[in-house]
Amino acid sequence: MIHGYFDDSGHPKIKIPVSGSREQIEIEALIDTGFDGEITIPSVIGVRLGLELTGLEEFELADGSVIQNFVFSGQATLGGQNREVRIMLADIDEAIFGTGLLTSYRLAIDFVNRTIDIKEIQPK
Repeated sequence: MIHGYFDDSGHPKIKIPVSGSREQIEIEALIDTGFDGEITIPSVIGVRLGLELTGLEEFELADGSVIQNFVFSGQATLGGQNREVRIMLADIDEAIFGTGLLTSYRLAIDFVNRTIDIKEIQPK
């Protein structure tokens, strides 16, 4: 089981190791259930990691606008398992953890008790 936490502002977060060809770092990422991608990180961190550019894709934002963004390949460790992930770089201050990484997990966010649990679920 993976445990997240709430920051001082009450935002759900997770710490996740992310790596590229140059470096591995543990990032603190906002859990965003409205983001169906995998991970978005600040551009400066992506450059530091040495991520590999894999393409350009269109994404729809919460306001309905559509943008194009470069997508990079990297690795992330979730639940002790290292896996290839699609990482977007953006001019943002904090990383974003999307639901694209949760396809085989159950996410439970309890705002009352301030707990976040991510549990891998085996297919039936």
